Amino acid sequence: MVRLILGTAYLKSKIVTFPLLVHLFVTDRCNLSCDYCYSKDDSPNPDFDELKQRIDHAVDLGTVILAFMGGEPTLRSDLEELIAYANGKSVVTYVTSNASLLTEERLMDLGEAGLDVLELSVDGYYKIPGSDKYLDGNEELLDKLDQLRQSYDIFCKFHQVLTESTIDQTRLLVELANERRIPISFGLACEPCQLESSESYQERLLRTLSYLVEEKKKGSLIMNPKTYFEEAKRWVNNPFQWQCDVGHYSIQVATDGRVYGCQKIPSSLTDLRFEDIGVEYFRDRKHDRSFLPGCQRWCFSSCAYGFSNYRRNPLDLFSIRSL
Repeated sequence: MVRLILGTAYLKSKIVTFPLLVHLFVTDRCNLSCDYCYSKDDSPNPDFDELKQRIDHAVDLGTVILAFMGGEPTLRSDLEELIAYANGKSVVTYVTSNASLLTEERLMDLGEAGLDVLELSVDGYYKIPGSDKYLDGNEELLDKLDQLRQSYDIFCKFHQVLTESTIDQTRLLVELANERRIPISFGLACEPCQLESSESYQERLLRTLSYLVEEKKKGSLIMNPKTYFEEAKRWVNNPFQWQCDVGHYSIQVATDGRVYGCQKIPSSLTDLRFEDIGVEYFRDRKHDRSFLPGCQRWCFSSCAYGFSNYRRNPLDLFSIRSL
């Protein structure tokens, strides 16, 4: 069913511009505090009925992938109800979590609700500075994921944010992903000025990106398109403009219902309310990088890059063997 929904949406996107993907922020709160994170707990949680209205509006606009974001979405006790409601609208449901609150019972509740994709943000196998998201050498979570996947038709994946403190454990996570048959993606979180201030970090990062290219070629369960790592190497040396669909085929909705220029820049929050936006907003390209001049000189978002690539090259996504 997921492939059918995505395939139909891909064909439609060749004809009209509409928000295939909506990042719906259901909370700004988080139980962790990672150095690189741009999420700030500065807004009250929207109530259930408000979020239902936003889900309905997303469906009316043609959305096919609805991502429940935070903060940490699992802090909401009604997250499963929201997923079940969206699932009844025939959209692909997606949750990104730091995994710290995912008990066996909670995982099964997510499965019962009909969640399609569970992304776990894990930066290291062992404890690392600057991030609270690590397994600490304990693979109990992976055993729970095995049970979840056996009981429900749910796609589980890992995501590591590549920073100066996390890249030393990238190889460990790739090996773990291959061993446990859990796909993994990677995202770059650094500004050129940070790289320029640390030549050793730049060299280490470039080696890590080269390693990920080779692992992708070997068939490791890495979800990023190979071009993400290849172009990231170019970008590290000389930032350039790359294809980004934010505002054209995807949009990010804050907890208060307003629309972000891009959620990676909290100050880009606009005065536009999501419920007031119609299909012509996307058709007429009223929301694009003109909101954020120069943003791509410091951003190489794997989410935006990957989504834009898979929209243009859907077979890249379907080539992941665990899908």
